[in-house]
Amino acid sequence: MKAMKRKKCQNFRQCGRKAKSSRAKFCLPCFKETAAAKARTGTGNSQARGNPGNAGNINRGRKKISAGRRSGVKRCAKFALVVKGYWLDKILAREKDWEIRSCSTARRGFIHFAQSKAGGALVGRARLVDCQELNKATFLQNIARHQVPRWSMVPYKRVFAWVLQDAQRYAQPLHYKHKQGAVIWAKTWGKDQNQ
Repeated sequence: MKAMKRKKCQNFRQCGRKAKSSRAKFCLPCFKETAAAKARTGTGNSQARGNPGNAGNINRGRKKISAGRRSGVKRCAKFALVVKGYWLDKILAREKDWEIRSCSTARRGFIHFAQSKAGGALVGRARLVDCQELNKATFLQNIARHQVPRWSMVPYKRVFAWVLQDAQRYAQPLHYKHKQGAVIWAKTWGKDQNQ
């Protein structure tokens, strides 16, 4: 790989030294000198308030603490599990902590919940902690955990329980761009999402 050639320092006094790297504008002594001068005159980053008309977050106290909390909740989980409304209500009321699915999952940690056919609204979250395959006997012993009363109601060849903890409903739904065709997982945070 070809080494990048370092350029000369762009200080107005033409110090003659090489810049610290190929992308740097100044050598290290000139950089420190320029930063100190900006701090003394108040034109440096310590006085930055954003662009005119956009002063940034200038709230103080409790307002400052709560600023961005909802977007932080949204970013803490990158995927939403799409669940039918009836079962979703039971999960968020903590009456059901096993979600029955036809496949296993290796995903762990916080996940959002999106109601099936509601499109674009995250209504709660929980921590996905385990996934286990169930036989008929185990299924029937744990009806209280998954709330499906009969084995015959499950249309899958293989049955898996996705184990959930710490379910909570959001006070207000969070919105995301639901991609058409997402029936199990919907991506809620990333490059393709407009935040």
